[in-house]
Amino acid sequence: MIFSAWALCLVMIVGVASEPPALSKLTRWSAAEPSVGRVDGIGAQGVGIKVGEAIIPVVVPWYDVRGLSPATAEYKAYEQIADDAWRAHARLMRGDYFGAEALYTKLEGQYLWRVGLQSADVSIGLVRCRLDRQHRVGAVEPLVSWLGASGGGFGSRLVSGFDADFGLFIELPPVFGPRERGQSVGSIPDGDRITERQRAIFGYYQLALDTSAHRTPEALELLEKLSAMTRGREGRDPGIRLFEEMVIAQVHQDAQKRLAARVALKRRIRTDPDTWIELWARLAIGVSLLGEADTESNERGVIELIHVIVRFDHISHSLVVLASQIANEYLVRTDRSPWGAELMRWARRAGLGGQSEILLFQSFSKEHSAHE
Repeated sequence: MIFSAWALCLVMIVGVASEPPALSKLTRWSAAEPSVGRVDGIGAQGVGIKVGEAIIPVVVPWYDVRGLSPATAEYKAYEQIADDAWRAHARLMRGDYFGAEALYTKLEGQYLWRVGLQSADVSIGLVRCRLDRQHRVGAVEPLVSWLGASGGGFGSRLVSGFDADFGLFIELPPVFGPRERGQSVGSIPDGDRITERQRAIFGYYQLALDTSAHRTPEALELLEKLSAMTRGREGRDPGIRLFEEMVIAQVHQDAQKRLAARVALKRRIRTDPDTWIELWARLAIGVSLLGEADTESNERGVIELIHVIVRFDHISHSLVVLASQIANEYLVRTDRSPWGAELMRWARRAGLGGQSEILLFQSFSKEHSAHE
Protein backbone atom coordinates (compact mmCIF):
# COMPACT_ATOMS: atom_id res chain seq x y z
CA MET A 1 0.00 0.00 0.00
CA ILE A 2 2.79 2.45 0.95
CA PHE A 3 4.65 1.66 -2.29
CA SER A 4 1.48 2.19 -4.34
CA ALA A 5 0.86 5.58 -2.73
CA TRP A 6 4.43 6.75 -3.45
CA ALA A 7 4.16 5.51 -7.03
CA LEU A 8 0.92 7.42 -7.50
CA CYS A 9 2.50 10.61 -6.16
CA LEU A 10 5.49 10.16 -8.48
CA VAL A 11 3.21 9.71 -11.48
CA MET A 12 1.29 12.84 -10.54
CA ILE A 13 4.50 14.88 -10.10
CA VAL A 14 5.97 13.70 -13.40
CA GLY A 15 2.67 14.33 -15.13
CA VAL A 16 2.53 17.90 -13.88
CA ALA A 17 6.19 18.57 -14.73
CA SER A 18 5.89 17.24 -18.25
CA GLU A 19 2.68 19.08 -19.07
CA PRO A 20 3.43 21.54 -21.92
CA PRO A 21 3.09 25.22 -21.09
CA ALA A 22 -0.22 26.82 -21.97
CA LEU A 23 -0.46 28.60 -25.31
CA SER A 24 -1.53 32.21 -25.65
CA LYS A 25 -3.08 34.10 -28.54
CA LEU A 26 -1.51 37.44 -29.37
CA THR A 27 -3.46 39.61 -31.80
CA ARG A 28 -1.58 42.35 -33.65
CA TRP A 29 -2.69 45.50 -35.43
CA SER A 30 -0.35 44.71 -38.30
CA ALA A 31 -1.49 41.13 -38.95
CA ALA A 32 -4.82 39.58 -39.89
CA GLU A 33 -4.05 36.31 -38.09
CA PRO A 34 -3.09 36.08 -34.41
CA SER A 35 0.25 34.67 -33.22
CA VAL A 36 -0.31 31.55 -31.12
CA GLY A 37 2.56 30.48 -28.91
CA ARG A 38 4.17 30.61 -25.50
CA VAL A 39 4.51 34.02 -23.89
CA ASP A 40 8.11 34.53 -22.85
CA GLY A 41 8.30 37.82 -21.05
CA ILE A 42 6.13 40.93 -20.84
CA GLY A 43 7.89 44.21 -20.24
CA ALA A 44 8.29 47.83 -21.21
CA GLN A 45 9.22 47.02 -24.83
CA GLY A 46 6.28 44.70 -25.48
CA VAL A 47 5.27 41.03 -25.40
CA GLY A 48 7.80 38.28 -26.07
CA ILE A 49 6.25 35.21 -27.69
CA LYS A 50 7.67 31.93 -29.01
CA VAL A 51 5.69 30.54 -31.93
CA GLY A 52 6.05 26.90 -32.94
CA GLU A 53 9.51 25.49 -32.25
CA ALA A 54 11.17 28.89 -31.95
CA ILE A 55 13.88 29.08 -29.30
CA ILE A 56 14.25 32.86 -29.24
CA PRO A 57 11.07 34.84 -28.61
CA VAL A 58 9.86 37.57 -30.93
CA VAL A 59 9.19 40.79 -29.03
CA VAL A 60 6.07 42.49 -30.37
CA PRO A 61 6.19 46.21 -29.44
CA TRP A 62 3.22 47.68 -27.61
CA TYR A 63 2.19 49.85 -30.57
CA ASP A 64 1.46 46.62 -32.47
CA VAL A 65 -0.22 44.68 -29.63
CA ARG A 66 -3.98 44.56 -30.00
CA GLY A 67 -4.74 41.96 -27.35
CA LEU A 68 -3.50 38.92 -25.45
CA SER A 69 -5.60 35.94 -24.45
CA PRO A 70 -5.57 34.88 -21.71
CA ALA A 71 -4.77 38.32 -20.34
CA THR A 72 -2.31 37.93 -17.47
CA ALA A 73 -1.80 40.39 -14.64
CA GLU A 74 1.52 41.43 -16.23
CA TYR A 75 -0.24 42.20 -19.49
CA LYS A 76 -3.02 44.16 -17.80
CA ALA A 77 -0.40 46.39 -16.13
CA TYR A 78 0.65 47.57 -19.62
CA GLU A 79 -2.77 47.89 -21.25
CA GLN A 80 -2.87 51.69 -21.02
CA ILE A 81 0.64 51.98 -22.44
CA ALA A 82 -0.32 49.62 -25.27
CA ASP A 83 -3.35 51.75 -26.08
CA ASP A 84 -1.39 55.04 -26.01
CA ALA A 85 1.45 53.54 -28.04
CA TRP A 86 -0.89 52.17 -30.72
CA ARG A 87 -2.85 55.42 -31.00
CA ALA A 88 0.36 57.47 -31.26
CA HIS A 89 1.79 55.21 -33.95
CA ALA A 90 -1.47 55.10 -35.91
CA ARG A 91 -1.83 58.89 -35.85
CA LEU A 92 1.77 59.31 -36.97
CA MET A 93 1.21 56.92 -39.88
CA ARG A 94 -1.80 58.89 -41.12
CA GLY A 95 -0.05 62.25 -40.78
CA ASP A 96 -1.79 63.52 -37.65
CA TYR A 97 1.43 64.85 -36.13
CA PHE A 98 -0.32 67.09 -33.61
CA GLY A 99 -2.36 64.24 -32.15
CA ALA A 100 0.57 61.82 -32.27
CA GLU A 101 2.95 64.17 -30.47
CA ALA A 102 0.63 64.56 -27.48
CA LEU A 103 0.66 60.79 -26.96
CA TYR A 104 4.35 60.33 -27.69
CA THR A 105 5.17 63.08 -25.19
CA LYS A 106 3.17 61.14 -22.60
CA LEU A 107 5.43 58.11 -23.25
CA GLU A 108 8.67 60.08 -23.60
CA GLY A 109 9.89 59.82 -20.01
CA GLN A 110 9.57 56.04 -19.93
CA TYR A 111 10.98 55.24 -23.37
CA LEU A 112 13.65 57.75 -24.38
CA TRP A 113 17.25 56.51 -24.06
CA ARG A 114 16.26 52.84 -23.85
CA VAL A 115 16.82 50.03 -26.34
CA GLY A 116 13.95 48.24 -28.06
CA LEU A 117 11.32 48.55 -30.76
CA GLN A 118 8.86 50.45 -28.58
CA SER A 119 11.55 52.93 -27.54
CA ALA A 120 12.57 53.30 -31.18
CA ASP A 121 8.99 54.09 -32.19
CA VAL A 122 8.55 56.71 -29.45
CA SER A 123 11.91 58.30 -30.32
CA ILE A 124 11.42 58.51 -34.08
CA GLY A 125 7.79 59.53 -33.55
CA LEU A 126 8.90 62.54 -31.52
CA VAL A 127 11.49 63.39 -34.17
CA ARG A 128 8.87 63.36 -36.93
CA CYS A 129 6.33 65.38 -34.95
CA ARG A 130 8.78 68.06 -33.84
CA LEU A 131 10.29 68.45 -37.28
CA ASP A 132 6.77 68.82 -38.69
CA ARG A 133 6.27 71.93 -36.57
CA GLN A 134 9.84 73.14 -37.29
CA HIS A 135 11.08 72.47 -33.74
CA ARG A 136 14.50 71.25 -34.90
CA VAL A 137 16.21 71.72 -31.55
CA GLY A 138 13.52 69.65 -29.80
CA ALA A 139 14.07 66.85 -32.31
CA VAL A 140 17.76 66.38 -31.42
CA GLU A 141 17.31 64.48 -28.14
CA PRO A 142 14.81 61.90 -29.47
CA LEU A 143 16.90 61.51 -32.63
CA VAL A 144 20.06 60.62 -30.73
CA SER A 145 17.95 58.37 -28.49
CA TRP A 146 16.63 56.61 -31.59
CA LEU A 147 20.16 55.94 -32.84
CA GLY A 148 20.61 53.71 -29.79
CA ALA A 149 17.11 52.30 -29.57
CA SER A 150 17.31 51.11 -33.16
CA GLY A 151 20.68 49.44 -32.75
CA GLY A 152 22.77 52.44 -33.72
CA GLY A 153 20.60 53.46 -36.64
CA PHE A 154 22.73 51.58 -39.15
CA GLY A 155 20.65 49.20 -41.21
CA SER A 156 17.48 51.24 -40.70
CA ARG A 157 17.17 51.70 -44.44
CA LEU A 158 13.39 51.75 -44.41
CA VAL A 159 13.23 54.90 -42.27
CA SER A 160 12.46 57.81 -44.58
CA GLY A 161 15.03 60.59 -44.40
CA PHE A 162 17.70 58.47 -42.72
CA ASP A 163 20.96 57.70 -44.50
CA ALA A 164 22.01 54.31 -43.11
CA ASP A 165 25.48 54.49 -44.69
CA PHE A 166 26.28 57.66 -42.74
CA GLY A 167 24.03 56.87 -39.78
CA LEU A 168 22.56 60.38 -39.97
CA PHE A 169 19.12 61.94 -40.32
CA ILE A 170 19.11 64.26 -43.34
CA GLU A 171 16.77 66.88 -41.84
CA LEU A 172 19.02 67.53 -38.83
CA PRO A 173 22.51 68.79 -39.69
CA PRO A 174 24.58 70.34 -36.88
CA VAL A 175 23.71 73.84 -38.09
CA PHE A 176 21.23 76.13 -36.35
CA GLY A 177 19.64 79.43 -37.22
CA PRO A 178 19.04 82.70 -35.40
CA ARG A 179 15.56 81.65 -34.24
CA GLU A 180 17.00 78.61 -32.46
CA ARG A 181 19.60 80.33 -30.31
CA GLY A 182 19.00 80.18 -26.59
CA GLN A 183 17.19 76.85 -26.83
CA SER A 184 18.46 73.61 -25.32
CA VAL A 185 18.79 70.23 -27.00
CA GLY A 186 18.09 68.58 -23.63
CA SER A 187 20.48 66.21 -21.91
CA ILE A 188 21.98 62.78 -22.35
CA PRO A 189 21.94 60.36 -19.39
CA ASP A 190 24.89 58.59 -17.85
CA GLY A 191 25.17 54.84 -18.12
CA ASP A 192 26.58 52.08 -20.30
CA ARG A 193 23.51 51.81 -22.50
CA ILE A 194 24.43 55.08 -24.25
CA THR A 195 27.13 54.53 -26.88
CA GLU A 196 30.13 56.77 -27.45
CA ARG A 197 28.79 57.53 -30.92
CA GLN A 198 25.54 58.82 -29.43
CA ARG A 199 27.46 60.94 -26.93
CA ALA A 200 29.68 62.40 -29.63
CA ILE A 201 26.82 63.29 -31.99
CA PHE A 202 24.84 64.81 -29.12
CA GLY A 203 27.88 66.84 -28.07
CA TYR A 204 28.42 68.16 -31.60
CA TYR A 205 24.78 69.28 -31.72
CA GLN A 206 25.16 71.05 -28.36
CA LEU A 207 28.33 72.83 -29.45
CA ALA A 208 26.88 73.89 -32.82
CA LEU A 209 23.89 75.43 -31.02
CA ASP A 210 25.89 77.20 -28.30
CA THR A 211 27.06 80.26 -30.25
CA SER A 212 28.45 81.87 -27.09
CA ALA A 213 31.17 79.20 -27.06
CA HIS A 214 32.08 79.46 -30.73
CA ARG A 215 35.73 80.29 -31.50
CA THR A 216 36.72 80.30 -27.82
CA PRO A 217 39.10 78.13 -25.76
CA GLU A 218 35.99 76.41 -24.41
CA ALA A 219 35.04 75.28 -27.93
CA LEU A 220 38.55 73.94 -28.52
CA GLU A 221 38.41 71.94 -25.29
CA LEU A 222 35.01 70.49 -26.15
CA LEU A 223 36.11 69.58 -29.68
CA GLU A 224 39.08 67.68 -28.28
CA LYS A 225 36.83 65.74 -25.90
CA LEU A 226 34.38 64.88 -28.67
CA SER A 227 37.17 63.77 -30.98
CA ALA A 228 38.58 61.52 -28.24
CA MET A 229 35.22 59.75 -27.89
CA THR A 230 35.37 58.38 -31.41
CA ARG A 231 39.10 58.37 -32.11
CA GLY A 232 40.06 55.55 -34.43
CA ARG A 233 36.61 55.11 -35.95
CA GLU A 234 36.57 58.14 -38.25
CA GLY A 235 37.62 56.09 -41.26
CA ARG A 236 34.81 53.58 -40.81
CA ASP A 237 32.18 56.05 -39.62
CA PRO A 238 31.62 58.66 -42.33
CA GLY A 239 28.83 60.27 -40.33
CA ILE A 240 31.11 61.12 -37.42
CA ARG A 241 33.74 62.52 -39.76
CA LEU A 242 31.18 64.73 -41.52
CA PHE A 243 29.86 66.03 -38.19
CA GLU A 244 33.38 66.81 -37.04
CA GLU A 245 34.24 68.78 -40.19
CA MET A 246 31.01 70.78 -40.07
CA VAL A 247 31.33 71.75 -36.43
CA ILE A 248 35.05 72.55 -36.63
CA ALA A 249 34.33 74.87 -39.58
CA GLN A 250 31.83 76.78 -37.46
CA VAL A 251 33.30 76.83 -33.95
CA HIS A 252 37.07 76.18 -33.88
CA GLN A 253 39.20 78.93 -32.35
CA ASP A 254 42.01 78.51 -34.88
CA ALA A 255 41.29 80.18 -38.25
CA GLN A 256 43.55 77.68 -40.06
CA LYS A 257 41.58 74.76 -38.61
CA ARG A 258 38.33 76.36 -39.78
CA LEU A 259 39.84 76.84 -43.24
CA ALA A 260 41.01 73.21 -43.37
CA ALA A 261 37.51 72.03 -42.43
CA ARG A 262 35.98 74.19 -45.15
CA VAL A 263 38.43 72.73 -47.68
CA ALA A 264 37.40 69.22 -46.63
CA LEU A 265 33.73 70.17 -47.03
CA LYS A 266 34.45 71.62 -50.49
CA ARG A 267 35.89 68.24 -51.47
CA ARG A 268 32.64 66.64 -50.42
CA ILE A 269 30.75 69.06 -52.66
CA ARG A 270 32.88 67.95 -55.62
CA THR A 271 32.59 64.23 -54.89
CA ASP A 272 28.88 64.20 -53.89
CA PRO A 273 27.25 66.94 -55.98
CA ASP A 274 23.49 67.52 -55.90
CA THR A 275 23.01 65.37 -52.77
CA TRP A 276 22.10 66.01 -49.16
CA ILE A 277 25.83 65.89 -48.42
CA GLU A 278 26.41 68.93 -50.64
CA LEU A 279 23.46 70.65 -48.95
CA TRP A 280 24.95 70.02 -45.48
CA ALA A 281 28.43 71.05 -46.57
CA ARG A 282 27.25 74.35 -48.06
CA LEU A 283 25.22 75.14 -44.93
CA ALA A 284 28.28 74.63 -42.73
CA ILE A 285 30.61 76.54 -45.07
CA GLY A 286 28.10 79.39 -45.26
CA VAL A 287 27.83 79.71 -41.48
CA SER A 288 31.60 79.40 -41.11
CA LEU A 289 32.27 82.22 -43.60
CA LEU A 290 29.62 84.46 -42.06
CA GLY A 291 31.48 84.15 -38.77
CA GLU A 292 34.75 85.43 -40.19
CA ALA A 293 35.86 89.03 -39.63
CA ASP A 294 36.21 90.16 -43.26
CA THR A 295 33.41 91.24 -45.57
CA GLU A 296 34.65 89.19 -48.52
CA SER A 297 34.29 85.95 -46.53
CA ASN A 298 30.86 87.02 -45.30
CA GLU A 299 29.62 87.70 -48.81
CA ARG A 300 30.91 84.33 -50.01
CA GLY A 301 29.06 82.78 -47.07
CA VAL A 302 25.79 84.24 -48.33
CA ILE A 303 26.48 82.82 -51.79
CA GLU A 304 26.94 79.35 -50.26
CA LEU A 305 23.55 79.72 -48.61
CA ILE A 306 21.95 80.89 -51.86
CA HIS A 307 23.15 77.65 -53.43
CA VAL A 308 21.07 75.84 -50.82
CA ILE A 309 18.05 78.09 -51.35
CA VAL A 310 17.88 77.76 -55.12
CA ARG A 311 19.00 74.16 -55.62
CA PHE A 312 17.96 71.90 -52.78
CA ASP A 313 14.27 72.35 -52.10
CA HIS A 314 13.69 68.87 -53.53
CA ILE A 315 15.87 67.41 -50.78
CA SER A 316 14.72 69.45 -47.78
CA HIS A 317 12.43 72.47 -47.83
CA SER A 318 13.01 73.08 -44.11
CA LEU A 319 16.78 73.36 -44.63
CA VAL A 320 16.21 75.77 -47.51
CA VAL A 321 14.19 77.95 -45.12
CA LEU A 322 16.94 77.61 -42.50
CA ALA A 323 19.54 78.82 -45.02
CA SER A 324 17.38 81.84 -45.84
CA GLN A 325 17.01 82.73 -42.15
CA ILE A 326 20.77 82.62 -41.60
CA ALA A 327 21.45 84.72 -44.70
CA ASN A 328 18.69 87.18 -43.79
CA GLU A 329 20.23 87.82 -40.36
CA TYR A 330 23.50 88.89 -41.99
CA LEU A 331 21.81 90.99 -44.65
CA VAL A 332 19.72 92.83 -42.06
CA ARG A 333 22.88 93.49 -40.06
CA THR A 334 24.56 94.95 -43.16
CA ASP A 335 21.61 97.26 -43.94
CA ARG A 336 20.17 95.14 -46.76
CA SER A 337 16.88 94.15 -45.19
CA PRO A 338 14.93 94.20 -48.49
CA TRP A 339 17.34 91.70 -50.00
CA GLY A 340 17.11 89.50 -46.90
CA ALA A 341 13.32 89.58 -47.10
CA GLU A 342 13.55 88.66 -50.78
CA LEU A 343 15.67 85.61 -49.95
CA MET A 344 13.16 84.56 -47.28
CA ARG A 345 10.35 84.90 -49.80
CA TRP A 346 12.19 82.84 -52.41
CA ALA A 347 12.95 80.14 -49.84
CA ARG A 348 9.27 79.66 -49.09
CA ARG A 349 8.58 78.87 -52.72
CA ALA A 350 8.93 75.25 -53.81
CA GLY A 351 10.65 73.97 -56.91
CA LEU A 352 13.13 76.77 -57.58
CA GLY A 353 15.71 76.22 -60.30
CA GLY A 354 16.49 76.91 -63.92
CA GLN A 355 15.92 80.55 -64.87
CA SER A 356 14.87 81.40 -61.30
CA GLU A 357 18.24 80.22 -60.03
CA ILE A 358 20.13 82.32 -62.58
CA LEU A 359 18.12 85.45 -61.76
CA LEU A 360 18.68 85.07 -58.04
CA PHE A 361 22.45 84.69 -58.42
CA GLN A 362 22.59 87.63 -60.81
CA SER A 363 20.60 89.81 -58.41
CA PHE A 364 22.86 89.02 -55.48
CA SER A 365 25.99 89.51 -57.59
CA LYS A 366 24.87 93.07 -58.35
CA GLU A 367 24.08 93.70 -54.68
CA HIS A 368 27.42 92.17 -53.70
CA SER A 369 29.34 94.47 -56.08
CA ALA A 370 27.45 97.53 -54.82
CA HIS A 371 28.07 96.58 -51.21
CA GLU A 372 31.80 96.23 -51.79
